[in-house]
Amino acid sequence: DMQHSFRCKQMAGNIIAAIATTNAIISGYMVLEAFKVLDARIEDCRFIYKNKSEPTGKKQKKMLIPTNLEDPESNCPVCSGGGTAHLKINTHKTSLDLVVRRILKLELGLNEPLLDTGENMIECLSAFEDAEEEKQLAHLMSQPLSHASVGLTDGTIVEIS
Repeated sequence: DMQHSFRCKQMAGNIIAAIATTNAIISGYMVLEAFKVLDARIEDCRFIYKNKSEPTGKKQKKMLIPTNLEDPESNCPVCSGGGTAHLKINTHKTSLDLVVRRILKLELGLNEPLLDTGENMIECLSAFEDAEEEKQLAHLMSQPLSHASVGLTDGTIVEIS
């Protein structure tokens, strides 16, 4: 039984080392690609994925396969570099929840949008550290856009990320 316990600990130790090594390799590739971005050499950037087939025989297959990046989707707000959208909405009747849920999450595909008006910053998280934080956001989401705690009135420019 003691031998079984030792083998389990040894296997766990090997797994932890393997995860750390994998993280280091991937982080290294990410840094190399980041240098290309910083040098404005986007065309040299590569997407790297793991070859799913195992190496067989004497001829070793590559484990990591680099490929060219796909062209950005022109209709994607992230791929197209953001952009500006003008929204006509009744700020006195429309709740923040409606805008976040229906427009930002459903239509634009943002998971946890951050709204910045310059005066207010609203972070729409889905996980919270404590119940009080969750309660505060729920209360804020129920408010109309024009409410002082939200601060979205006619002509407000909002940066959303």
